[in-house]
Amino acid sequence: MALKRLGDAGRIIAARAEAETDVARLRMLARQGHEADSKLALNAVYRRIARQIPGDPESERWLGLQDFAGGRIGLARRHLAQVVNTPFADHEANSAYGEILQQAGERDAARFHFRRALEQVDAVPDPPVSVRVARAQLLNRLGESGRALALMAALLEERPADPGLRADYANLLMDNKQYDQARRILAGR
Repeated sequence: MALKRLGDAGRIIAARAEAETDVARLRMLARQGHEADSKLALNAVYRRIARQIPGDPESERWLGLQDFAGGRIGLARRHLAQVVNTPFADHEANSAYGEILQQAGERDAARFHFRRALEQVDAVPDPPVSVRVARAQLLNRLGESGRALALMAALLEERPADPGLRADYANLLMDNKQYDQARRILAGR
């Protein structure tokens, strides 16, 4: 794609989104933003779509996950609440919504979304590492820490030099108060 080769792809897409009113063209810009892997562009496009079509599930999902990652929990909850009962509610949306509900003390509702996310993860054929890590995290949230830790140990055996995986495994160990083991994993042992 020609835009991807330009260093300014994200800024170009974002600027086009701000001037665009046609939703079909905005969705095309969203595809370009995904291809360019530009959060700047995607944030601009999805905010614009959300202004054009309030409650648009694709936009609400993107904005909700970005707000969740940015620690804007109230906004994330508002966005994701509009998505979790639509086809756009993938495992990331359900997991994030479950975390928000867990933090709010709504444990039963959180478990429902964690279970739904786990079902979605389990349905992924040949899941990549990121999905397998998500599975372990969901198992842990659902009280199956033994299975979660075993899955992470197996992943680390497959990918011993992966620092992100080591950090994810250490976080899971710390969630389960296994601090010495977490230190060993982070130290590369």
